[in-house]
Amino acid sequence: MNTKDTILLNLGIGTADDMWDTIITNFDVELEDADIEETIQDHSSNLGEVGNALIECLYNMVADKGFEEYGLKRQKFTHYLNMQDSHIYYDGEEIHSTDDLERLSEEQQEDGAPEDNPTEVNRTYLEENDFKCTENDNDWELESYTDGGGDMIITLEELTKEALVEYLENFDVNEETSIWWPDGKPGRGVPFDNIKDLYDDIEDWRKWALKIAKRMPY
Repeated sequence: MNTKDTILLNLGIGTADDMWDTIITNFDVELEDADIEETIQDHSSNLGEVGNALIECLYNMVADKGFEEYGLKRQKFTHYLNMQDSHIYYDGEEIHSTDDLERLSEEQQEDGAPEDNPTEVNRTYLEENDFKCTENDNDWELESYTDGGGDMIITLEELTKEALVEYLENFDVNEETSIWWPDGKPGRGVPFDNIKDLYDDIEDWRKWALKIAKRMPY
């Protein structure tokens, strides 16, 4: 028994005949131990959601595979989560395996539709994931909020996956925390009693935003 099976069995989730095994087999994707451990940490307060969260992780892998290997449009993948009754769709059509991905790719090529504007595709994707995107004369402004209500503004010269990932990977949480907590006391409107909670709120936002950035289409 490998590490993945041990972790799942210890949680009482089990592995045999579960939905994620079907997804792994039909779409040729795989959960790494790190994916499982991160999912468990993200849902430590409600382990009952781990099963659905793992299915969502796999569905995101399927969507990435469809985009990267089959040339399908990332933003057209959607899914519904309810353990064994979970489903993944492409442009409203339920898909079941890599055979469907290949068929949809062939149909798309036959249609001969012009490529979408990458910037507009990225903009739509980000706005569907709770970012407000504003195009200015020389840059893009992305606005989102931390769980604690902190207004986070990102400025990019171009709206690309590479630019946003680089920004978030280099984002200085310590510096941002010091801006909201100057002179050893919370700034106006900060809803936390200690600086650690503020730091964690900003770091959680950074991790959330980075996950979204890494799944941007272009």
